[in-house]
Amino acid sequence: MAKNNTYNLRNVSKIIIAVFLIFSLIIHTKVIVKAYPVQGYVTGSTVNVRSGHSTDHSEIDRLNKDHPVTVIDQSNQTGWYKIQYVKDGVTKEGWMSNNYIRLEINAETDPEFEKLLNEQKFPESYKQYLRELHILHPNWEFVAMHTGLDWNRVLKEQLTPVYRNMVPASSIASWKSIESGAYLWDTGKWINFEPGWVAASSDILAYFMDPRNALVNGGEILQFLSLGWTGKETKEGVQNILKGTFMERSDLDYARYFMEAGQLHGVSPYHLASRAIQEVGINGSASVQGPYYNFYNIGATGSEPVKKGLEYAKNKGWDTPEKSIKEGASFITNNYIKKGQDTLYLQKFNVTGTYSDFWHQYMSNIQAPTNEAKNMLKTLPNFNNGHYIFKIPVYQNMPATAVVKPTSNADPNYYLSNLKVDNYSLTPVFSVHTTTYSLIVPENVTSINISATPVKSTTKVTGTGTHQLSPGINEIKVTSTAQNGKSITYTINVSRGTQEYVPPTPSPTPTPTQPPANNEYTITSDFAIGASISGINPGTSIDKFKERIKVTNASIEVVNADGTKATGNVGTGKKLQIIQGNKVVKEYPIIIYGDTNGDGNINIVDLANVQKHILNVKKLEGVYAEASNTRKNGAGINIVDLANIQKHILNVSLIKQ
Repeated sequence: MAKNNTYNLRNVSKIIIAVFLIFSLIIHTKVIVKAYPVQGYVTGSTVNVRSGHSTDHSEIDRLNKDHPVTVIDQSNQTGWYKIQYVKDGVTKEGWMSNNYIRLEINAETDPEFEKLLNEQKFPESYKQYLRELHILHPNWEFVAMHTGLDWNRVLKEQLTPVYRNMVPASSIASWKSIESGAYLWDTGKWINFEPGWVAASSDILAYFMDPRNALVNGGEILQFLSLGWTGKETKEGVQNILKGTFMERSDLDYARYFMEAGQLHGVSPYHLASRAIQEVGINGSASVQGPYYNFYNIGATGSEPVKKGLEYAKNKGWDTPEKSIKEGASFITNNYIKKGQDTLYLQKFNVTGTYSDFWHQYMSNIQAPTNEAKNMLKTLPNFNNGHYIFKIPVYQNMPATAVVKPTSNADPNYYLSNLKVDNYSLTPVFSVHTTTYSLIVPENVTSINISATPVKSTTKVTGTGTHQLSPGINEIKVTSTAQNGKSITYTINVSRGTQEYVPPTPSPTPTPTQPPANNEYTITSDFAIGASISGINPGTSIDKFKERIKVTNASIEVVNADGTKATGNVGTGKKLQIIQGNKVVKEYPIIIYGDTNGDGNINIVDLANVQKHILNVKKLEGVYAEASNTRKNGAGINIVDLANIQKHILNVSLIKQ
C-alpha cells in the first residue's frame, strides 16, 4: 500500500500559489505515421528473445551486447519491441524488452522535431530519449516544464525530513536510507515510519526523481500526462484498469462511480481508478471493507495508517464505496490538480512552486508515480499512435546522464557492538559510536588479547587477537568493514608501565532552587496548573481563558513574554500573572502544545520551527521547546512531534492539550 497524504497541508495561509498551465490530454483520429522499421542494438550483456511481448512467453533465443536488431513493431500495452535480427546467418524474429534496446536515431532524423525540442529548450541529455519516443510515437507532444530549481537543492529538500520519501522495508539495502533518524546503527535495523515502510536512500530517490528514467516506452512516461478530465475517457477504459481486481468482481458498478466522479470534479477517471488500485491493492485492503470506505487512503498516515484513514472516512460520512470514490475525487482535484500538480510525477514530487518547502505531496512512496503510470497504460488502446501531451520537468544543473538505479543489497553497517581486552577495562566504557580508547597495563605485561563483535554478522573485523606490547604507548587499531565495503577503525592506546588511570570524580549536580510557596491566594481552573499552565485549546481568546481561571485574594492578567499586556489569543510564551495590590506575586508561563511561535495557533510556521530544531538550524528553547514536545514525555523533540503537528494541521489527528 502506498502511503499517501503524508505531506498534504490544506488551507495553509500566507503561501503564494503559482498554478502552472494544465495541459489537457487529447486523443483523436490522425493519419498514423508508420515508424517502422527502426534500427537499433542490444544494450544488455545477454538478453532473452521471447515468443511474445512479456516474460510469460517462452525464451526462443539470446542476444549479446551490441548485437544489431531491427524493430518492426511494438506492443501497445507493454514495453516490448518485436525485432528482426540475423544470427548464424539466419534471419529471425522475436520479442525483446525495450529496456535492453537502444535505437539508432540522431538529430538529422527529423529536423522539424529537433526544432521543437530546441524551442522547448530541452537539455541535450533529454533529447535522445525524446527522439526515440518520437520515432515510435509520432503523434506525441513533449512540453518542457522548466522548474527553475537546482537539482541538488531539490534532492536535499526531498531528503528532509527523512520520512518524506519511503520505500518498502523489504527493499534491497541500497534503496534504504542510513541517515540519522532513518537507521539504527546500534542494532542494524531500519526505522519503520509506517508499517512496512522505511525512508528512501538518496540514490534511489535521485533515480525515481530523474525524469529521464521515465522517458521510456513501457508506460512510465504516463506519469507526465495531465490528469484533468478531457471528455475522451470511456467507461470501457475504466473497466480495463479494473480488470482482475476486486472491483471488477463486485456487483457494484465501480466503473460508473469513477466515470461520474471524474466528470463531476474535472479529473481523469483513469487516474482515479489507478490511484485506488495503488492505494488498496487488487484484492482490496481493510480501508474498503466497511462500514466506512477510503479508496484513496486520504488521511492514512502514522503507525496505524488504515485506522487513521478510516477515522477520516467516518468523519466525512463515507459509508458507501460510491461516496468515498466521488467525494475523495473532489479532494484530489481541489488540493492537487487545480494547484498545478496535474501529473502523477508532480503529485509525488511537488516542484511546481505551489506551497513552500516542497511539502504539498500526495504520497510518500517514491515508486507510486511509476506504478500508477503502468496501470494507466491498460486504458489506452491507442497508446502507440494516439495524440498525447506530456509535461516533463527540467531542472538546473542536472547530471550529464540519467541517474543509474542502485542494485546493491550489501549491508551498510560497519560498527562493532562490543570491543574487549581480556582481563582489562577500556576507558571510556565501550560505546558503538566511540572509536578511541585508552588502557594502562603493568610493566610486566608484554601482550594483550583483543576481541570484537560486529553489529551485523556480515561485517568483517581485522586487528583482533594477541598483540605484543612495547614499553610506553602502543597504538592498536581494529578495523571493521561492512558488506558494502565501507569501514571504520577503532583505536586502543595501550600504555605499558604507566601509572594507572583514575577517572575524575564527577561534580555533584546542584539542586535547583524551588520557587517559594505562596499561600496568600488560591487559584483553581479546569486547565492544568503546575509550574506552567497547559490544557488550552489553540485559538482560545484571552477573555475566554481568564473566564476559566478562578482566583481568591488576588487579580489576574495575561502578559506577553516581555511583560506588556497581551491581546488577542493566549499562546505559548505568554504568562498569567497573579497580582496582589500593585505587585506581581506569581507568574505562570502558558503552554499550548504544538504552538512553537506563541501566536496561539498550530500551523505551518510551527511545523517549520520544529523541523529547524531537529536539523540544528535554529534551536527552540524554554517554553517553546516544551510546547514542541507534543507527547509531553520529556524525551525531547523529534520527528514524531513533527508528524503530530503535521497531522493536526491536516485535521487528521489533533494534538491533545
